[in-house]
Amino acid sequence: MGKPDFTKNEAIVEPADFDGHVIVAGLVADTKNKSYEKTSFTAAMSPLTLDFYADFSNAPASKGYITIDGVGDLLVAYDLDGLGFGSNTTLKRGDTINFDGLSIRKLRLTHSGTDTAYRCFVAQY
Repeated sequence: MGKPDFTKNEAIVEPADFDGHVIVAGLVADTKNKSYEKTSFTAAMSPLTLDFYADFSNAPASKGYITIDGVGDLLVAYDLDGLGFGSNTTLKRGDTINFDGLSIRKLRLTHSGTDTAYRCFVAQY
């Protein structure tokens, strides 16, 4: 790929993590952002925690979204303060939750019985 062109917001694709997620670190001036996606989220992977606080070197995500592309529902819970997760929110195919203005440390994704797919993008400003 060579050196990224910062004027085109090219991304650096990092190797897949131990769960097989591809993590894409985008390059935007004065921001850190990451994208997570899974085209087949199965019961064996559940629950899965996306740890934005660790990924952003001890800073929460303050913008972003998660959207469901697969047929199965996905249960989503937020950790806003480092003290634990709140209650689950159910996302169905085509649903999107916008994180703009929130301060999210972690997101917990739980399989609901049918395999599904998701995309999640977060940024820290």
